[in-house]
Amino acid sequence: MAPGKPTRSWLKVYRTKSFCICELLCAELISAEESEEALSEDFDCNCSMLVFQKDVPLDVLRAIGFVEQKIYLVN
Repeated sequence: MAPGKPTRSWLKVYRTKSFCICELLCAELISAEESEEALSEDFDCNCSMLVFQKDVPLDVLRAIGFVEQKIYLVN
């Protein structure tokens, strides 16, 4: 369970951190400050993930290749 309204998750895997940050910045999905912070972090060396939580129109996500993550529950 999670507090608040339900959210949807979208995923895209990038080959490099710099390409990821550049695309997100060009699509205006992150700010210049967020891009600088992400580029300075070494999360990619620690087998970590970069996660941004944003309210983004679905057509924008689809246009740049994000895929919705769906959870199927079996009773």
